[in-house]
Amino acid sequence: MPVFLEASDYASFLLRLHHFLRGSADHRIGTVRPKGGALVLAYCLMPNHYHLILIPGTDRLSHQMQMLSISYTKSFNRKYGRVGPLFQGQFRAVAVSTPEQLLSLTAYIHANPFGAGLEKSVGEWPYSSHPEYVGARDGTLPSRELVLSLAGGPDGYRSLMAAYDSRGAGYIRPLLLEERDEG
Repeated sequence: MPVFLEASDYASFLLRLHHFLRGSADHRIGTVRPKGGALVLAYCLMPNHYHLILIPGTDRLSHQMQMLSISYTKSFNRKYGRVGPLFQGQFRAVAVSTPEQLLSLTAYIHANPFGAGLEKSVGEWPYSSHPEYVGARDGTLPSRELVLSLAGGPDGYRSLMAAYDSRGAGYIRPLLLEERDEG
């Protein structure tokens, strides 16, 4: 089921992501600012799910993710006149243990819309941190420095994504880690 129906839904989720995970104060959310934010390295919002690469700032990541989900669900339900949960089950987390895995995972989530047929070429999808990584947008949410240093800067990251674009969805998928439930 889609969890984002229009551009304002993506914007609403990103605003909440910034508030609940980065710990930013935003009066539009109307809740107390969380303590100890996570570092958001990359994100990609798809019509029916999302991907985040985070470095938790505290041991409260599960709580922060729960608050993000509840806040967005309440807003979505109010906007569209619906009731009940929006997301299915708990969030899933994968531990990243090597720089290569981090770089591969970041490229994979940025290419996810391409693999799903939502864009003709990698990088066209506006609801990801990819534009920040290649210098096409000056966003404040993702902390790009670590991943860009592994890729050799924005030009190196563009090259990585161009290789993905030309090789297709199978290129990075084998490099990913097994998923495990977090909770």
